[in-house]
Amino acid sequence: MQFGKLTLTLKALSAAQLKRLDKFVHSPYFSVYQPSVLVFEELQKLHPHFSETNLSSEAISRWSKKLSTIKQQETAGVRLLRAIEMFIIIEKAKNTLDLPNVNLLEELRHLKLTAEFNKQLEKSINALNADAEQNIDIFYGKHTLAELQLNGFEARLNRSNVHNILPVLKTLDEFYALKKLRYLCEAVNRKVSLSFADDSHEQHVSTLLKILQPYTNPKYPYVYLFVNVYQMLAATTYEESEIYYGLIKQYVTEHQKDKPVSQSIIEAVTYAHGNCIKWYNKGLAAAGNEFLWWIEWERQHDLLLENGRLQPINFRNIIVMALQHRSPQEIKAFIVHYSPFLPAEYRDACTTFALGLYQYRIKQHSKAARSFAAAQAGTDVVFNCIVRRWQWMNLYESNPTDVGILLSQLEAFNKFQLRHKAQVKQVQSAFKLFISYAEQLLRADALETELLRLKAEPHFAGKPWLLEQLQLKVDVQTRSKEKLTE
Repeated sequence: MQFGKLTLTLKALSAAQLKRLDKFVHSPYFSVYQPSVLVFEELQKLHPHFSETNLSSEAISRWSKKLSTIKQQETAGVRLLRAIEMFIIIEKAKNTLDLPNVNLLEELRHLKLTAEFNKQLEKSINALNADAEQNIDIFYGKHTLAELQLNGFEARLNRSNVHNILPVLKTLDEFYALKKLRYLCEAVNRKVSLSFADDSHEQHVSTLLKILQPYTNPKYPYVYLFVNVYQMLAATTYEESEIYYGLIKQYVTEHQKDKPVSQSIIEAVTYAHGNCIKWYNKGLAAAGNEFLWWIEWERQHDLLLENGRLQPINFRNIIVMALQHRSPQEIKAFIVHYSPFLPAEYRDACTTFALGLYQYRIKQHSKAARSFAAAQAGTDVVFNCIVRRWQWMNLYESNPTDVGILLSQLEAFNKFQLRHKAQVKQVQSAFKLFISYAEQLLRADALETELLRLKAEPHFAGKPWLLEQLQLKVDVQTRSKEKLTE
């Protein structure tokens, strides 16, 4: 099929971008190669249904005499790709912060047009100070202006307090501190092991926070949010994390009516609901409800989808947490509405798994069993293990007395992990604990001892369910003993 790269590129553009690309391609200002314009017009008619048949060399040759040979088609396609790349660059530039016109200022200074230089410099300084975000780009812009103002012939000619070099160093420190802190947020979020010693790291961070302290207030949203994001992520207890999380949520809530939502808030929200997942995975159920609050907030502001697509991990997290905090009707409605936005290669497995969870919630155990079995096909190893855990829980609840099948399922689960030891290395201990206590759940002896032992374990996926089931069996045994003694 001809134009493979072209069709992939066109599919990646939104409907609004395609309309703007049409104007770009037909604009005499950009002088797009005429056969390339013809190719674009024909591809527009076919979009988004491109096939081997309608994009064969023979089919394309019928579009125009200028596309009658393979060489002509390849040339037109390549030159159209170059035109689209230029369009993408212009789109990016259009949506990028208008930083100080450094080239203009440097040339004015070089030409010794001091009055005009000072005028343009003041204009740029005022524009940066007036920016609502006050993000990394703004801090870099301020440093750039300080360099322009305090370097050059005139600055060296009039050495005085006015031309002190310290503002250059100060703005450099502030820019560096904010950018460094931003990367530290990502490092902590990804659980990246920092290369320097813990004490050195703490001193380093305290220096960054001290530099940014004058800007750590709502007048400087980006600084304010990300200082709190770092403190939230670095907190070692849920209570400490809640302090900074609360400040972030309060700021977002107070500014949620802003349209459009600022980039500072968009970035910070990603870490806020990531923090909720972290504490939910440590056993704090309330964090799951907070996570869903952020999901609803993103839905209200059209931020849940990224370029019309939903991350599979996000989709699965939403369904799992909704099991405890939302009604079955809400869960089903979410699956129906959002599963089409999953990437095609993940859609079937994720949707089937989600339907299995929904069916499990409403106790349609037979249907859930079929869904969980189907969801395992073609999934990655860790996801496969997650599905198997839910599959076993569903099987147990449907028939807890069928010990033979339940034990064989656990044995198969264990063997699957051993076969894929490398892939499940980081989560294997949690799955092994689940399998171990699930086996104990099927035994009739020493249940009270096992219950106490399980309570003492650190949180792992499936622990609350095992605690509930073990407690039920202990209660049944206790009642039986009481009846015998009567």
